[in-house]
Amino acid sequence: MPRLQTKSEVAIKPVLVWHSAAHERFKEQLYYLLMSVKPFDDARLKSEIQKLLARYGVSKFCAYQLFGNFDLLLRVWLPPQVFREFSEDVRGGDRIQNLVNHLHFQTLRKLQCSGFYGFGKNNTAELANALQELSPDRVLKVQRERDAQELEQWEQKRVLRIRTAEEQEDEGKHVKAFIAFSEPLAGLPDHARGKILNGLADKLNEGGRGFESITLLEGTGFCWLFAKLVVTHFPELGRFVHDVAEEFGPLGVSTSTFLVTRQEDAIEGDSISEEALREFEPGNRRVAAFIPDLYRPGAISADKLDKRGIEDFVLEEVLPATEKHDETQLERYDLDALKGFLEGVIAGDRDAAFVALFPRIISAESALRRPVENLAKRCQGNVQALIDELRKHDPKADRKVDLTELTLLDSLRAARWILGQLLPNDPWAQANLKDAVLQGISKHRNTVAHGKEFQPRSDWQALGRAMLQLFLLRNGITSRYELLSEQANEVKPQTNT
Repeated sequence: MPRLQTKSEVAIKPVLVWHSAAHERFKEQLYYLLMSVKPFDDARLKSEIQKLLARYGVSKFCAYQLFGNFDLLLRVWLPPQVFREFSEDVRGGDRIQNLVNHLHFQTLRKLQCSGFYGFGKNNTAELANALQELSPDRVLKVQRERDAQELEQWEQKRVLRIRTAEEQEDEGKHVKAFIAFSEPLAGLPDHARGKILNGLADKLNEGGRGFESITLLEGTGFCWLFAKLVVTHFPELGRFVHDVAEEFGPLGVSTSTFLVTRQEDAIEGDSISEEALREFEPGNRRVAAFIPDLYRPGAISADKLDKRGIEDFVLEEVLPATEKHDETQLERYDLDALKGFLEGVIAGDRDAAFVALFPRIISAESALRRPVENLAKRCQGNVQALIDELRKHDPKADRKVDLTELTLLDSLRAARWILGQLLPNDPWAQANLKDAVLQGISKHRNTVAHGKEFQPRSDWQALGRAMLQLFLLRNGITSRYELLSEQANEVKPQTNT
């Protein structure tokens, strides 16, 4: 069991507390975790929790050491889907040593909050208007940089609160406690449950009990209602528990009380997690998984890069091409090339963007060029007819054409001619191999190959789409080439004479 620490041992620093509505703007919910760790090592446990939460971009949290069977109460804000992952990490047992048991409480509704009395029901519109200006970049200016101008602005708007050392020290002179209230009897109608809830809230706030800084939450998990309070007259805590048992016990309500023993780790500070900031509009989880750099908070500002444009490109064009179940489905190496290209775009690094694409371009050219001569021999007019077709598109009509060293544009035009001869009724070839499209792809290929002028943050759209188109065309063409080659190699069964 953790020992009680005296005030003189505690180094108190000012801490920042976001209004719950700021967390909710970024789709976060408030969670409490009760942990039993045997044997208990406070320094190691705190370090393990810090490392674990850092994986989810949480820099600030509250950890209260307790008397009783549970040693620690962790308070943290996270998006629900991220908390599930975090809880699995805790439950795994290898990240928190000696963890015997843990229970969680998920806040569904704040019934009373001690932190922001200045924002009551009459100020919800004012608060909503202020929150519209709270962007991920501005959150990070507060949390990472402690930007003085941002701190002052959000404190004035009552979106952020700075709890001074003096305020915390004054609160630390008294006992801090948490009380968990169990669900009432099953089958009670909603109005009866509401009456119980209001009755418990009234008892917490009765004058003369000496309870201050009361927060009351409704939720699910290890209890129904969860209260936090500062107890200025300790005997009243026992009387309160007795009164609840006497009045609400017959209705199924019981209480569990947790006394905080160490004020140092009971700092009421928190942070909005970077996982939540990545998820914030216009961020998309699938896009963020594909290109983490796109939603790394603070990495890019909207005036420098069209985030929405890249998101749409990935979400509407790249990712659907990975989910197809036909011959045009993108390969893993294609995805890696496009991802590397977009990361270069985000970084404003033209060379990195080109280097990511170029190996796949060379691979595509090789795949398109390799079977051309053999397939042309099966077409009407043979190889010479194909050469004449390719010369027709070049103003230098007398140029030499070597089928083993075709340019990308020639390879694509050769594919259109071959498929037109051998698969004349193929709708895919007719729809996708138009000459204007092939010329556009070739033009952008030369931009990459020859290091031509290219501004990553303004010119990426056309180049990215052209390369995606190239990879899809290569797949469609080579799958048809393989089909034609298999047909040519089939051995007809011999008939008995």
